[in-house]
Amino acid sequence: MNTKKPAVNHVGTSLILVVLIILALVTFAVLSLVQTNRDRLYSDQIRSVSTAYHEACHTAENILADIDTVLLQNWSENTEEWYDDVASVLAENEDLSLDFSSDPPLVRYQVAFGDERALDVVLEITPPSDTDDPFYRIIRWEEISTHSWQGDNSLNLMQ
Repeated sequence: MNTKKPAVNHVGTSLILVVLIILALVTFAVLSLVQTNRDRLYSDQIRSVSTAYHEACHTAENILADIDTVLLQNWSENTEEWYDDVASVLAENEDLSLDFSSDPPLVRYQVAFGDERALDVVLEITPPSDTDDPFYRIIRWEEISTHSWQGDNSLNLMQ
């Protein structure tokens, strides 16, 4: 009783292995492409926000330079007279919010950038003892949200 086992043909095994490897490589290539595209879109978004912020800073610095020029041109030794002169000149600019009733006086302005953001700047006007001293002190220079948040805390538990 000599029973011979039939020979097993393993020709299809290598083909299946090659197909599985190719599928794995294609899957990883597609995943890599999707991730790269997402990273590119995210970096474009970050670049546009950063550019808008820096342009707003540049605009705010120009406004600050104009305020500094007004403070220097109207400088006088008499503090009360100087405050009155500065207040009358700065009041012509509608973008500035002036509070000369507080001690020390405050000047505030905002530079909008993006859809819901602004750069908020608050200056404290200080009378210098000399023209080489600073005329103001920056109290706030920060990015704020101009969007009002509408919270919806309602839960629909029973239908």
